[in-house]
Amino acid sequence: MAVIGSFGQIVFEVSSRKAESFEGFNHKAGARLDSSEIIGSEPLVQFLGPGEETIGFNLRLSADLGVNPQTEYKKLYDMMTSGEAGSLVLGGEPFGGSNVRWLIEDLSTEYSHWGGSGIPRWLDVSVSLRKYVTVATKQ
Repeated sequence: MAVIGSFGQIVFEVSSRKAESFEGFNHKAGARLDSSEIIGSEPLVQFLGPGEETIGFNLRLSADLGVNPQTEYKKLYDMMTSGEAGSLVLGGEPFGGSNVRWLIEDLSTEYSHWGGSGIPRWLDVSVSLRKYVTVATKQ
């Protein structure tokens, strides 16, 4: 079994029995800037501090790959609706640092394959995370 990482209770892993991984991982970070208008000159730009950070990735939750799609989706959904912040671990290291937590801002789900009993066998889930800052720190 190869564990790629985790987010909350979701473990990203690939083995001969199970494949639960992500694709399309993207991280967006920015800076907060302000500008002051100067008559007869270009605006004066000032750095205010770091801006928001977001992460997005896609999950394929498939019973054919050893995953219970409904159970795994419910873990994500419950984290989002309760406001539970989780650590995103990739390659054994917390993404963004050991004190950084991430909130699920949005889940977009496509129910693409159904079993004979009406239970989804395959879900494609797009996950959007936002960095969760509990205390402002001056850098």
